[in-house]
Amino acid sequence: MDFKIWKRKRKYSIRLIINAILYVNKTGIQWRMLPNDFPDWKLVYYYFRKWAQDATTEKIHHIMLLQIRMNLGKYSSLSPVLIDYQSVKTTSVTDFKGFDGNKKVEGRKRFIITDTLSFIISLVITQGNIGERAGAKLAIEKLGNRFVRLTKILADQGFDGVEFITQIKEGFNIVLEVVAQVLSIKGFQVIPKRWMVAAMELKKLLDGLPFIEDLLKTMRLMCLTLRHLSIGL
Repeated sequence: MDFKIWKRKRKYSIRLIINAILYVNKTGIQWRMLPNDFPDWKLVYYYFRKWAQDATTEKIHHIMLLQIRMNLGKYSSLSPVLIDYQSVKTTSVTDFKGFDGNKKVEGRKRFIITDTLSFIISLVITQGNIGERAGAKLAIEKLGNRFVRLTKILADQGFDGVEFITQIKEGFNIVLEVVAQVLSIKGFQVIPKRWMVAAMELKKLLDGLPFIEDLLKTMRLMCLTLRHLSIGL
């Protein structure tokens, strides 16, 4: 006897699910406050968590980034890249926060690595009391083996240290080059290529679970990347 496998017809399109997630990301509303124009918030949040756990969103962002680089006549794999971090105050009641003694900020840190086009390729959120070198190592580890040409990372003096530079070289086969400031100049200085990281730093850190913040920021980056693709850059 032949049996037919019946699949339940999808009630909502994936595009509508993505639009709902982007709506929450854009407006900052609670999931339960999703307008009736979108699917039920529980369904939307289910896909949101699912794509966070299997790294679907990061994979999509990575593919779009490679497409932009090829459109600009760049190699899909990149080198060098730039790394920086930012301490951000948070009002969240969660225990996932700490005091940054250098910046005198109670909150969290976000470590970002960008290419020379200012597109973020790695983003890690940590407690505020995590050291610069420890956070940088996490961001570098997140790069994985996606970029075979990556051999150099430019950083400021906050990531200096012979032992740390040696660890990065031996552990990842990457040269960490510290771009020093010009000591004879006081005040703000434009350090070569370092401004590209600051240009992509997000203005405010969302409160909530760390992986939720990470994914929401990745989706924001996806929107920016898609905008570049849509205008043919």
